[in-house]
Amino acid sequence: MARGDWEAGDVDEPWLPEFDVRAIVAALPRRPVTVDDFVWDESLRNDERLVEVRDGIRGLIAGEAAAVTRALSDLRGLTCDDGVTGVFGACVVPSLIRLAEEGSGPVRTEALQLAGDLARMDVFGKDSRSGLLRTMGPLARYDSWGYLENWAVEAVRMMIGRDAGPLITLLNDDDPHVRGRAAYVLVTSLPAGQEIADALWERLGVERDPAVQMDLVVGLAQHDNERDQLAQAMTWTRTLWSEPASASGARLGAVVAWLALMSESAPPELRRVLVDMPMPATYELLRQLAWIWWVDVRPGRLVDRWQDLTRGDAPGW
Repeated sequence: MARGDWEAGDVDEPWLPEFDVRAIVAALPRRPVTVDDFVWDESLRNDERLVEVRDGIRGLIAGEAAAVTRALSDLRGLTCDDGVTGVFGACVVPSLIRLAEEGSGPVRTEALQLAGDLARMDVFGKDSRSGLLRTMGPLARYDSWGYLENWAVEAVRMMIGRDAGPLITLLNDDDPHVRGRAAYVLVTSLPAGQEIADALWERLGVERDPAVQMDLVVGLAQHDNERDQLAQAMTWTRTLWSEPASASGARLGAVVAWLALMSESAPPELRRVLVDMPMPATYELLRQLAWIWWVDVRPGRLVDRWQDLTRGDAPGW
């Protein structure tokens, strides 16, 4: 857990759920997990979502494209409603990662996007700079069914940690969208080990796709932040965006990450870098950033926020 993340205290005791989903994940066998490994029937036997979640997971392996797409949509609604991770989030992660490994087409990217979103609290509320690189938060939050989102997200991150190996392999996938989303998921892993940082740096050293470069740099900054290595992250991201010879995607990722790591307004040096970045190419890259894929749903919002940063009038994200 990163510094500042919420931990239950005596005052929280009356409001805590009856069971801890993190304990279920910790007790899972070390072999590949199937839907039937999640024997939650006793704890959640009156929760009709359990049947729906299992049906959705089985739909992911149906093979037929329309069925897989429908299952992904259903599972997002059941596990990440309005961007808030629910108790069943950890249950779907192994199947999402397997779909990314074995599936075909855009569903692979969509599966990884959902896995990464599940590993972040209140994902649709993280469009501020201060929240962009945080997976958890300083306050207790509950989903609409009354389950503690903090525990649900931590359980997801533990499950991702179990599948860190396949995700590292996906960093070298032929599809750049898969590579970028694999980084988005991987940096949420618990434990946040050095092997993850090493794999991301290794991929960045050979990556040629600007959007993936951006995802890798933002992911590395988040990984450092999760390990309470803020000063280190701020140093190397500033070095990266200050260097004109840096690859375009890596430089943009460093700008985004550095702004998310600090609270002050963009300094003149950075504003000059922002002004010099070519538009609309920069906006097109930002629209592909896994961390804020939903920001531009309202037309013009992304452009407005980026221009605020350029002028230095507002903190933006």
